[in-house]
Amino acid sequence: MSDGIFSVIKSVFPTFVAGAKDLQRSIITPTEFFKDMKLRNYWCAQASLIGLVMAVALSLLSFPSLKGIGIELSKDFVSVMVVLNCMFLILYGACFWFGARFMFGKGSLFSTINSFFYISICLVFMKIAEMPALGSRMTAIAHSCELGEFGANVTAAISASSVSRTSNFLIGVFYLAFTVCSVKLQRGVNDFGIVRGMVSAIFGMIFLSLAVIYIQEPAVYAVVCGYLGEK
Repeated sequence: MSDGIFSVIKSVFPTFVAGAKDLQRSIITPTEFFKDMKLRNYWCAQASLIGLVMAVALSLLSFPSLKGIGIELSKDFVSVMVVLNCMFLILYGACFWFGARFMFGKGSLFSTINSFFYISICLVFMKIAEMPALGSRMTAIAHSCELGEFGANVTAAISASSVSRTSNFLIGVFYLAFTVCSVKLQRGVNDFGIVRGMVSAIFGMIFLSLAVIYIQEPAVYAVVCGYLGEK
């Protein structure tokens, strides 16, 4: 068993190192990096591995608040959350590809999603900034499981929390960084100028917001309520 695990780690490690170097490039020289990424119009192993790392990080950052509302962090639940976050990151990347298509972008779906995995590090920092307020949010979701009024309860809990307001300021800072990164992504992958890059990024963020409201939040709500119901 240990030999098998060691063999897997040994085979994956070079890909992880390549992905880490790509991540470093995406931060230091994003313009050149995303121009190169437009050529990766296929399933990219190192980009996918970085996406998996980001999905795991997003899941781990949610666990303290989930444990606080009484959810047992079993292997089954952890696996579900990681898979969900992987799917969300792919969906978000597709949102930016769709936004680029509105501006007649030529970047492929794969190259856009591969690129998005790298800028999703901004989402990890947003999640870190959100952590002080995440407890009240999850508590509101837990109450909503019984009352069936998800939107109203969560919104009320967030609005009433001074910690949430401070957290929202930090989230706004990281969201600004995410916006800048998304513009660079759109410009590099689609050969856009500054105007088309900004407009396509705005479209992408609009589609992303709709995906969060109509897909992500109901999915998380269903998973949380489902596991709370098993208690």
